[in-house]
Formats: sequence, C-alpha cells, structure tokens
Amino acid sequence: MPLSDDIRGLADQVLDRVDEAREFYVHSRQAWRLVQQLARKGRPVGIVDLATKRHLPAGDLESRAQKYVTVQLAESTFRDLSSLLEDWILGLIRLWLTAYPEDMDLNFDPATGQRRGKKQEEVQIPLSRLLHLRDCSAILGGLIERVVRDLTYERPDRWFRYIDSRLSRHKYLACKEIKKPGPHRGGRAQPGRTTLARDFN
Repeated sequence: MPLSDDIRGLADQVLDRVDEAREFYVHSRQAWRLVQQLARKGRPVGIVDLATKRHLPAGDLESRAQKYVTVQLAESTFRDLSSLLEDWILGLIRLWLTAYPEDMDLNFDPATGQRRGKKQEEVQIPLSRLLHLRDCSAILGGLIERVVRDLTYERPDRWFRYIDSRLSRHKYLACKEIKKPGPHRGGRAQPGRTTLARDFN
C-alpha cells in the first residue's frame, strides 16, 4: 500500500476518534446539565453517594454536576485529545520510517545511497528481541518500534523536530498525492470540526 494511503488511513482513524471524543463530551455535558436542572427543581435523580450509600441531596448534587462539567469532564476530554495527538504524530513517524528506513540515520544521503561523514546514529535493540526476528523486514520493524517507543518519552516539540528533520531531507513529500479533504470522508458526511473548540468551552 502506498505511503499516502497509509497516512490517509491513519488520519481517518484519528479523526473518527476525535469525533467520538467530541460526542462523549457534548453528550456527557448535556446529561449532567439535565441532572443539574432536575436537582434545582428538587426532583430525585437516584444518584448514590459511594461513601454514605445514600441518595445525594439536591443541593449537593447540583454543585457536583457543575464541577463535573467544568472540571473533571473537561480535563478527561483534554487528556483523550492529547493521547490522540500522540497517536497521530508517532503513528506518522512509524509510517514514514517504514517507507524510508534509512531516515533513522540522518547522516545517510538518500540521493547517493552513501553515508555522510563518520558520525553514525545508533538504535539499540535487545539481543533477545533480535533472536525472534527471522528476516530483514522484521528486524527493521523492531528497530522502528524502538525508535517510536523512545520518542514517546520525549516532549511533543521533539516529535515535530524529528518529523521535520526527516522530511527536509527529501525534495518532495511522499504524501503529495493526498488530495485536499472534501466535505465527505469514508462515504459519510463529517460534522463541522471548526465547532470543536466551541463545544469544549
């Protein structure tokens, strides 16, 4: 499968999960706002306090609903979106290195097929892991996973610098075939993502 198709597939997966995160936030907020309205009217909701094993009183439930929406729900959704960013960037790095494994070594010149200078970047992989890899492609896959795993412990700005340093070595982008996204993806209409920031307020 061409690299451009792999990148498009990864983007579709991440965008689907962004849609799910958006729906979870919006629907959860609406549900807790409904609970808040019922509590204000003094109507029972049936939510039990785990400590006392009794139904929460309306006044306590109203304040908790407000905190759940403005603090816990917003924070948990932000963590989910941060995880999606990590999956997207590191997934992109994995796909790129799979297509261009020589880019694991910045001193390798893709134009000449030779290394520049004597400095060599090393990627360490345990011998026990190598013993279970039977061919060159499996070994390269293990090396790529090691690079990606090491990057997970780096700051996000390091991820972007890593991608930029690899792309800048090529005269073109392998994903140049990707067309501008239209109003549909995967044969279905997409919700307006420009409203995402508004919905999270």
